[in-house]
Amino acid sequence: MVGVYVGGGPQTCRMNPRVKSFLRQRLPTSIRAHRILAGPLRGHGIVTSWHDYPAAITGRTERPLVEWFAKNVKLGETWLDIGAHYGYTAIALSRLVGASGRVFAFEPMISSAGYVTQTRRLNDLLQLTVVPLGLAAPESLDLKQLPTVRGMVDSTRPREDWLETSLISRLDWLWPRFVELMRSFMASRSTSKEWSLKRSGA
Repeated sequence: MVGVYVGGGPQTCRMNPRVKSFLRQRLPTSIRAHRILAGPLRGHGIVTSWHDYPAAITGRTERPLVEWFAKNVKLGETWLDIGAHYGYTAIALSRLVGASGRVFAFEPMISSAGYVTQTRRLNDLLQLTVVPLGLAAPESLDLKQLPTVRGMVDSTRPREDWLETSLISRLDWLWPRFVELMRSFMASRSTSKEWSLKRSGA
């Protein structure tokens, strides 16, 4: 089975938008490793900033979704996290599928994909593969310039905002090619390990 989660980024807060904006402007913007303070992912590491994703650091984000995952995601399954942002849901999915499963986290913003890769390493999630690519509806591969906000590309924002160039693909075009690429990669890794063991005399 392959499950798909299409991320929407951080959940919205019921706080007055003006108050929320005022407070967010005063939060630290430096991106670094944090420990998640509460919630179902408490104690796991995440690379983000207080400014971009405070709800992930405090463990208040995506609670209903993570609870749904806990009831429905099984060991050994493969899941796609589309729009992974800083990787909060990718951590949740990776924990649930375990070492025998796979999670592919698609994140079109290159810098954020890099932070998810750091989060992967921080939590030793070998089952997580970060794919620095967005999914949409071009014929094959396409480059798009999209506005950004707090570590996410967001096509709904005004075009006068900063534009990030992202690689975009259609999932039904990409997936068969991607699976073949992963098979080749795993086969070459296996051959490389065997060669290494033969050379060492083990």
